[in-house]
Amino acid sequence: MRLEQRTFETIDALKRSTTLDALFAVLSEGVAPLGFSSFLVTDVPLPGETLKSQVVLSGWPPGWLSQYSDQNYAHEDVVVRRIKSSCRPFRWSEASQGRPLRPIEARIMGEATEFGMLDGFCVPVHGVTGYQACVSFGGNRVDLTGREASALQLIGLIAYGEARARRLRHGNAEVVEDAGLTAREVEVLRWISRGKSNWDVSVILGISERTIEKHVAAASVKLNTCNRAHAVAESIRLGVIH
Repeated sequence: MRLEQRTFETIDALKRSTTLDALFAVLSEGVAPLGFSSFLVTDVPLPGETLKSQVVLSGWPPGWLSQYSDQNYAHEDVVVRRIKSSCRPFRWSEASQGRPLRPIEARIMGEATEFGMLDGFCVPVHGVTGYQACVSFGGNRVDLTGREASALQLIGLIAYGEARARRLRHGNAEVVEDAGLTAREVEVLRWISRGKSNWDVSVILGISERTIEKHVAAASVKLNTCNRAHAVAESIRLGVIH
């Protein structure tokens, strides 16, 4: 099967997946022909946050996810550092950009190989409100052509959006049926419509500013808007907030 056909069949299947389990199966099957046996769809943890608390969908070996999170490796990992400064996908082995790895960075890379991840390919995701995330694929080797790398980037971006939407949709929060927004997302947008900053809203609601950013980003995705002002305007237009 040609690369283009396989790529768009994978994307179509990701969009048709109604559950995270179904999406997991599609993504696993879709990237296997490119040499990847594992993947992680996650937001990038802020200082004080663990990786586990930010994972959207994990296809990592369970032992490695626990080890990585328990050791707070996300705050030392050269791959995560590169995600924060790059919009372009990259191989794990390219993450240091030619500088020698620090001992802790080398240790993280070495321990990953014990779980069958000798190298990988990372697709950074940067949201409209500034949050950072990624889809990271791991395998025994990474030997992608330029076209294959572009295909994987597209699959990764679609997978992140679909996985995050499923995670939000199947959460425990009450859903506002008209726009698919949760009650908390509506509350956040209502305060923003009154001129409050993310920090102001975090103080008012007693939750972190990062969580406010995530609510705004999720609302923007559901409303098909490009920034917070657009999201507020669309919410008002739909009658979700007044």
